[in-house]
Amino acid sequence: MTMNMTENATQATQVEQARAVAEVAASVFAAAERPRDEDLAIARFKRSCVRMEFAQRAFYNYPRGGKRLTDVTIRFAIEAARCWGNMTSGSAEIERRPGQSTVVAFAWDLETNFTRRTTFVSPHSGYTDTPEQGEDGRPRPARTLVAVRDVRENNQSAGSRVERQQILAALPPWFVEMGKGWCAETIAKQGGGKPIEDRRRQMVETFEAIGARREELIRRIGAPVDSWTEVDLATLTVIGQSIRIGESSLEDEFERKPQPRSTTDIMNTLNADQRPDTVEGEAVSTGEPPASRQAVNGILARLGELGVSGRGADVRDRRLAILRAIVDRNPDEPVIGSTNDITTTEAEIVREYLAAATAETLAALVEPSDGGE
Repeated sequence: MTMNMTENATQATQVEQARAVAEVAASVFAAAERPRDEDLAIARFKRSCVRMEFAQRAFYNYPRGGKRLTDVTIRFAIEAARCWGNMTSGSAEIERRPGQSTVVAFAWDLETNFTRRTTFVSPHSGYTDTPEQGEDGRPRPARTLVAVRDVRENNQSAGSRVERQQILAALPPWFVEMGKGWCAETIAKQGGGKPIEDRRRQMVETFEAIGARREELIRRIGAPVDSWTEVDLATLTVIGQSIRIGESSLEDEFERKPQPRSTTDIMNTLNADQRPDTVEGEAVSTGEPPASRQAVNGILARLGELGVSGRGADVRDRRLAILRAIVDRNPDEPVIGSTNDITTTEAEIVREYLAAATAETLAALVEPSDGGE
């Protein structure tokens, strides 16, 4: 006997529902059998918060409505829930209609049976790679998202933000505040033994490498460079991290009003880049869209953190050599002659590589080994 597709779908749904119920029942049973040890949870969380890699990603810094929003990230919330133990959380799209989706986000303490759950509407609109402001400095309306991938990523982003809120509401406030304090202390100690004078200078160079001017940093902090404290350096580190991962931009952070570029400026840039993008008079392209300005700025910021910062032909050539080595294009593709030449896919490859790289890794990547012939 052959069942139709509707019957198959119904049976599959029933099986999935039964599996989900059994999984929840098993989690609740395990939580009752092995209640959390709060002292162990605190120790676990502190061990994570004192790691620089985690602490630098524990906070976000984002401008909105003329104010600055600073709080913990979803990574911080999920790690806090993991260390606290006997908790589960998540978000999921439960319905999609033209122009909007319905998304649910929750956090559940399996041991105390305390649950935070919310259902909200996520509009299919956003900016993707389009800046939120036009060249005249006026707000640009968000465009309607049509591509399945854009809608999915928009829903996932909205779901993660709400999931973070649910997790933080389900956790004890004192536990969350402990973690914030440990992460702030860790960021403040990021100098690695270097004199604060050197770190101030390096911070300025890192931001200059991505186009931020010294006077903008001074105005942002509200004090001259020689007076910057550990907290000020930590603040700039968080801002730089937000720019690097694309959560913010130089225009947002330093309240710039975009100015239209003159024809002379554009021609000077093209002449300086000397892009080898033609063969026998015809344009050569990889066939993929170029990386967004925010993505390129993020790459430059990360290179600055790894010591590849400053101005001049030598620094520019070193940046390009690193990009070429990481991307490793085919011989029949155009050579990367500018940071603006990399595609969206290549930018993601570079970003992931640099996230785990060190200054020594980059040196080995572009400099010949002494152990050759």
